[in-house]
Amino acid sequence: MIFPYSPWLVIICLLVGFVFSFALYRRDKRLVELAKPLIIFLASIRFVSASLLAILLLSPLVKYISRSIAEPIIIIAQDNSASMVLSEDSSFVKNELLQEINALKQELGGNYQVEHYSFGEKFSTAESLEFTDRYSNFEQLFSELQNRYENRNVGAMLMISDGIFNRGMNPIYASANLPFPIYSLALGDTNQRKDLLISNVIHNKIAFLGNQFPIRVEYKALKANGQETKVRLLKAGKVIEEKEISLESNSEYKEIDFVITAEESGLQTYQVQIVPLQDENVKENNYRNIYIDVLDSRQKILIAYQSPHPDIAALKKAISFSENYKLEIVQIDKWNKDLKSYDLILAHGLLSRRSALTDELISGARKSNLPILFFTDQSTDWAYLNSLGSAIQASNPTRSMNEVYALYDQAFPLFKIDDELAASLKSFPPLKVPQATYKKADQSFVLFRQQIGNVPTKFPMLSFVQLEQRKEGVFVGEGLWRWRMNSFMSTGNHKQFDQLISKVIQYLSVKADKSYFRISYQKELMENEKMRFDLQLFNKAYDPINDPDAYMVISDEDGNEFNYQFNRSSNAYFLDLAGMKVGNYSFRAYTDYNGQKLEERGNFRIQEIMIESVQTVADHNILYQIAQKSGGEVIYNLDAKSFTDELNARSDIRSLSYTSEDVEDIINLKWIFFILLFLLAIEWFIRKYSGAY
Repeated sequence: MIFPYSPWLVIICLLVGFVFSFALYRRDKRLVELAKPLIIFLASIRFVSASLLAILLLSPLVKYISRSIAEPIIIIAQDNSASMVLSEDSSFVKNELLQEINALKQELGGNYQVEHYSFGEKFSTAESLEFTDRYSNFEQLFSELQNRYENRNVGAMLMISDGIFNRGMNPIYASANLPFPIYSLALGDTNQRKDLLISNVIHNKIAFLGNQFPIRVEYKALKANGQETKVRLLKAGKVIEEKEISLESNSEYKEIDFVITAEESGLQTYQVQIVPLQDENVKENNYRNIYIDVLDSRQKILIAYQSPHPDIAALKKAISFSENYKLEIVQIDKWNKDLKSYDLILAHGLLSRRSALTDELISGARKSNLPILFFTDQSTDWAYLNSLGSAIQASNPTRSMNEVYALYDQAFPLFKIDDELAASLKSFPPLKVPQATYKKADQSFVLFRQQIGNVPTKFPMLSFVQLEQRKEGVFVGEGLWRWRMNSFMSTGNHKQFDQLISKVIQYLSVKADKSYFRISYQKELMENEKMRFDLQLFNKAYDPINDPDAYMVISDEDGNEFNYQFNRSSNAYFLDLAGMKVGNYSFRAYTDYNGQKLEERGNFRIQEIMIESVQTVADHNILYQIAQKSGGEVIYNLDAKSFTDELNARSDIRSLSYTSEDVEDIINLKWIFFILLFLLAIEWFIRKYSGAY
């Protein structure tokens, strides 16, 4: 028992109980007829109950000490990926392995706590083993075990696998922090067998109707020296083209090209197939489906310039990188005065000298609501630019040039650039910008501000404005070619610069969506990903609403239709779909609002994950290294008794005794209440029975 106050106060509590009982029974004349032993008994009861009540006022605590025995935990982790049944021992894995695991669990059950899990595409309890997981992720397994069994008495783990991994960190490093020995049951075939496989197919995701596009097939041929086969390209089960190949070694890695014409618009499915050999065992990796979105139009961009400049070459290369754009470059003096076929104009240096052609191009673009982006140079006529009322105005310009760095404005709302690109801007070299006082136009948005040396300013460098139905932008500075060169020197490619130009062009060229019914979704997903549709409905004032029900019909390649109803969010709709099969799908989303039928159509594709069939040779070396570094062993046969004896012989696998202490107020103990009640009830009953009340 623990007292929060001095234990000496207990003596005072006992004195209080004694005085109280003595005073009550010493002078009470109603007790004269009672026998003296009975009076002493009643006084003792009153002494005990009064003292106990006084002691409870001191809030004493009682301490409990409990002991428990924790048996060692044995974890069985079973690889549930598809590669487990692609080898010669697949029959054993499918039919006998689970029986042997159950026999082991029964053998271990007397002295150990056994936990059985499966891993591969996901980590879960091993309720059933189908060996259908589409990839192997050992890192997820070890991370889950570390989180679940931290500070617990784990004796050992038995990992059953072929050692093939194709997702996550290398298992050797991922298992390094586990504090228990790992025994590896090595399954699968480590011998290379005859196998033809398609290792990769390189193709454009987008093609344009009527254009030709290439498909490159990379294939491997193992243990097939001297044999011949064919590589075929099929569509809807029909062979479009096939090429014969002769295999000239037992380990051959080659590629073959097909060039085909896009004859239909929409999502098109093609199958690449390498014809299996007669005695080839694994045929799942002999084919690959690819999906190409064939568009019937692409945006056309005009670069109109006053004089040749290296920045024009940088823009040309960045834009030409994308298949979505068709680029035309023309000097203003040679412009044919046609604007109807263009979706965007990049005007480089046109404001350096005002001319009738320049005025006609700008006024024509504005009348047609054609977006235009102006690039200034050192000879820009700033009065001309100011008169246009575009996104940037300049006052007090001089012929002197400043070296100016681009400073990304985090508050820019029109589109986002990723963190990597924003960080890379800090290393981009400065541009040459004329000395002037710059300000942005009303209702314009600044993407880059000017930093002169180490001094950030509020002067805009790249700004956009939307005037009625048209978009315009102004870029102040020369030296974009240096940005593109710096991008290559820093990363080995031009991706950062090209991505920046692509973002700008995409914003300017995309026409404003004025429809009342809009849907957004991802056009391409892997088969294990969830498909999400976000739907918006607007009233005439373009306020988002979700009053009427909205529906979707999805059709697969076989013509089967699936009907869904959208869920509502705060002021929009959404639909989440999971578990969709591989293939191409089309959809129709529709609703009825105020008697008006609104609908949107589109298509998407679900791609197959086939990485498990690319590598079928077991990697027992990985299993050996994991076992060796953790203090375990590699085993090749699962004998329940032998494995149990191995664990029993280890001195580091044993039950642990845990002691825990708990403290509780005595006043919260119910039996104390009943004791007091019992004592007071006995006293009352005897006095009542004896006529003392």
